[in-house]
Order: sequence, then C-alpha cells, then structure tokens
Amino acid sequence: ANYVKLTDALQEADTERRKAREEAEARERAAEIRREERQRKIKYMADMPDSQPAGTVDEFMFKEGVQDQLDKLDNDLIGLLAVKSRVKEIA
Repeated sequence: ANYVKLTDALQEADTERRKAREEAEARERAAEIRREERQRKIKYMADMPDSQPAGTVDEFMFKEGVQDQLDKLDNDLIGLLAVKSRVKEIA
C-alpha cells in the first residue's frame, strides 16, 4: 500500500519546512533591499541642493530610452491615435 518509513517522512517534512523558511527569508531580503533602495533615492533627492540644475523631460526620456519605446509604439499602434496620445501623457 502507501507506506513510508518514518525517517523518510520526517526528512521530507524537514526539507519542505527548510524550503519554506528559505523562501520566506528570500522574500524578506528582497523587500529589505527594495526599502533600502527607496530610502537611498529619497535621501539623494533630499540632499540635492536647490541650485542643482535639472534636465528637461526630453533629455530624461532620451537618456532612459523612453523616447525609443514611444517611437516604437507609435509605429506599432498605427491608427490608434487615442491610445498613442494617452501613452505619451502617461510617459
């Protein structure tokens, strides 16, 4: 029938518990890394002097590749003017 040695069953349960614990720890580490990154960004913005020159939206869009993606969408979404204009508003 469906018999399992007690030691095998205990070992399997320990393995499952260990995997669950490791997954939970990995999620916690990832969340902590995201929090730290967010705090670094906030500190960077807070510590930036008011005299720091800021770039234009066009410069930012070009630098980050956003304009390339918008151009690609513009080509791909032929005839969907409302969609294209909404995507540009959001970007």
